[in-house]
Amino acid sequence: MATRRGLVTILPVLALAACGGLSPPGSRSYPAPDGVSDPAPDPAPDPAPDPAPDPAPDPVPEPQPGTDPAPDPLPDPAPDPVLDPAPDPAPDAVPDPAPDPALPPHCVALDPATIAETCDAASLVVWDGSKCVRTCLGCCGCGDACAHTFADEADCEAACGVGPCGVWDGACDDAIPEVPWWAFDGAGCAEVSSCLHPGGPGAFATEAQCESACTSASLQVGVHTAGGKTGQGGYDWNVSSAGLTGYAPFRDPKNCQAALGPGRMHALYAAAAKVEWESVAKSYKPADNPDCCCDQIATSMSVWWDPGPGPGGGFWTEWCSQSEASNAVPGAVIDLRDTLHAIGLAECGWGE
Repeated sequence: MATRRGLVTILPVLALAACGGLSPPGSRSYPAPDGVSDPAPDPAPDPAPDPAPDPAPDPVPEPQPGTDPAPDPLPDPAPDPVLDPAPDPAPDAVPDPAPDPALPPHCVALDPATIAETCDAASLVVWDGSKCVRTCLGCCGCGDACAHTFADEADCEAACGVGPCGVWDGACDDAIPEVPWWAFDGAGCAEVSSCLHPGGPGAFATEAQCESACTSASLQVGVHTAGGKTGQGGYDWNVSSAGLTGYAPFRDPKNCQAALGPGRMHALYAAAAKVEWESVAKSYKPADNPDCCCDQIATSMSVWWDPGPGPGGGFWTEWCSQSEASNAVPGAVIDLRDTLHAIGLAECGWGE
């Protein structure tokens, strides 16, 4: 009996162990007291939300029935250097150039290429530092440099002293120049440092300019007059760079010699330069009175004129008072005779 009871007791225990109702060996469990429940486990943390997906692109609108879809915009084509050349850059404004102390203040060197093409067919003349140059047709955009441009070559040459050689008349502003300049006095080129460069004939910025224009310049004039009432219209005048000689048979003294200053020579050069010598006739005496009869004054003039650059040579002409009164003799020839006569009377002290 004892054996059977023990067996009966062991079987339920094994069955309970098999169902997990017993603690494993080495551990002990205690039943919870009545009314007390086991504590709830800590809740698991919420999982991290999935990252938001990239927004979907805007849907391409469906073309409406009966319409063509809009074409994709085309990029601007690159310019063709042949068909679409780049526009010419705007010309730089011509700056107001600095004056050359060796030149008159209004004579300033300019590069003619800097004068912009802004007019139809007009042009300007500029001094380029050595000569007077006309700009291209239509080029008259001179900007701040317009005060240093000229309407024609004659104005430019007169301002900058580079025209046909003349004798400086001695007139200039009484001030000490920054650099000396050169003047032609009728005989040669002389340095001037006592007054400002005046521009005009006979005044040059450099000795080379003066020599180039005037080394061969020379003027000799001889005038012989005879006749008149009681024969007292007779004079002989001869003038050159060496000075003046005069002869008047009815004056006392009859002979005169004088050195001529720059002003006198300038006046003679200026008068000679106005004569168109190539067109002067050898005689203007009337065919019916070649002897200038009856109290007329007969005049003959011999001239050697070499203005330097330009035509020159020896010339001879003659006329009577009658020819002069009828305007047959060129006015410039008469002016040269009158200029020499007035200078001779003044230098010799003979009066009129």
